[in-house]
Amino acid sequence: RYPNPQKRLEAGFDKLIEIKRLTASNSRAFCRALKSSPNHQIEIRNSLDKTIDFSYSLSFS
Repeated sequence: RYPNPQKRLEAGFDKLIEIKRLTASNSRAFCRALKSSPNHQIEIRNSLDKTIDFSYSLSFS
């Protein structure tokens, strides 16, 4: 599971970088999750959208 926006906010910038890191092993798991069901695709897309919005808002704070 991905951390919720509140946990990402509390983690701070250094931890945010670790959270967003996509290693080779994580990328394989990510691809398997995308293929497993349409619901996973929607959940992952929504999580990525929130992460991108969150990161974008941090750049202007």
